[in-house]
Amino acid sequence: RFETVGYGVTVHGTTETQGLNVTGVTTTGNITATGTFKVSKDTSQFFEFDSGANLILNSVTPRIQLNDTNAENDYQIMNGGGTFIIKDLDRNATFYSVSAAGVQTFTGNCDFNDGVDVTGTITGNNLTLSDNDPELTFTDLNNNPDYRIKAESGNLSFEDTTNGNVARLRINADGHVDAPVRASK
Repeated sequence: RFETVGYGVTVHGTTETQGLNVTGVTTTGNITATGTFKVSKDTSQFFEFDSGANLILNSVTPRIQLNDTNAENDYQIMNGGGTFIIKDLDRNATFYSVSAAGVQTFTGNCDFNDGVDVTGTITGNNLTLSDNDPELTFTDLNNNPDYRIKAESGNLSFEDTTNGNVARLRINADGHVDAPVRASK
C-alpha cells in the first residue's frame, strides 16, 4: 500500500526503486544494504562500507574520532597530508605518527614490555639503563671475544663474556681500579 501527503511518502511493506534520490531522511529502525553502502557529501568526500565490509573514508584529511562519553581522553585516528596520526583530542597532542616515507615518531615515553629489537643505528642524546645490576652487552657477530659493561653493587666492570665473564677492568665502589695483568709469554 502506498500513501502520500503534502509532506512525505509512507510505504507499507516493500518497494523497489531505481535511482531514488531522497533528502532529509529520518529513520528509527535499522538501515540494511546489500552491496556497497555509501554516504557522500560530494564526489570527493564520502564514507562507504564496501561489499567486503571495509570502511572507506575519502576526504582531504580523513579521520575517525573516538569520543568516550563516560571517561577521558578522546582520540582521533587520521591521515593528514599522507601522514598517519593518532592524536589525543583532550590534550591536543599527537602521540604517534608515520610519515609517507615510513618514519615513525612516538611523542612522550614508550613502555615496551617484551624488549625492543633494533637492526639499525640507535641515535640519541642520553642512554639510561636502570636495573638492580644494569649491563650493556657488545656481541661482535664475526669475531671474538664479546664484552659486557656491568654495574653491580656500586662496582663497574668491563667483562670478557666469551671467556667466562672474566673482568678485564674493574672500578670498585671505593674508587680503586683493578686491571688484571696477563702473564708474559
